[in-house]
Amino acid sequence: MKGKMMLISSLLLILSTPSHADLIPHSRYDTILVTAVNSNDFSGVVGNLTNHQEWTGTPGSTYAETFDSSWASPGAWSWTCSSNMSITNANYNVSTGVVSADFKLLSGTSATSSLQRDISGTVPPLAQIDGYYTIEGVWSGYGGAYGGRYTIEAILPGDWSGEGPGVMKHLLLYINPDWSIEKNFIYNGSTTTFLAWIDNYRPENHLMDANLFVRLYGAAVPTPGPTPKRIWIPMLFH
Repeated sequence: MKGKMMLISSLLLILSTPSHADLIPHSRYDTILVTAVNSNDFSGVVGNLTNHQEWTGTPGSTYAETFDSSWASPGAWSWTCSSNMSITNANYNVSTGVVSADFKLLSGTSATSSLQRDISGTVPPLAQIDGYYTIEGVWSGYGGAYGGRYTIEAILPGDWSGEGPGVMKHLLLYINPDWSIEKNFIYNGSTTTFLAWIDNYRPENHLMDANLFVRLYGAAVPTPGPTPKRIWIPMLFH
């Protein structure tokens, strides 16, 4: 659909497909951080997407994780974890856009990990709505958080706190009412943050997905000027 980006971002669609034996991600915190963007046409995007997970399990337990990044192929990405966990076979498949890795708990009963992906240079398609250039972000809020809290957060540079339509305004079109909105496009003097969460999340129950749907307004669409009048000047020949 024209004018819609899977963002985060954008804002953001994130999919995760787990396969595990005893080791599970108990809670998850996803953040889209945009550090620079042209607020007129949404070009020049600089930022990153971080998926932070808290794990529970027994020593030796394993988990195979995949994230779909096809909507914003990362130019750079890295996976880190706490010292009592190992990450092997980390890979980014260019043709499918899938980032994957195998996790193993080495000791203890809990651990943490973070996947960070660069979304710089992503330029979404624009639509003209309400007389402004716009983008629409869909964030499913679906992924690995088995029984704990799942949090989604988007941070934009500048003041997007006003409700649109209007230049640098937003419009929250939908979010699952079971999610609690902690920050509803709050401006702190330099950035604007949206943050929502749900407890006791289960990824197999899609009725719990956030399905966040947001529209951002850029510059006003130029109004065509009047058609210039033609003035006929008779030519005089001698």
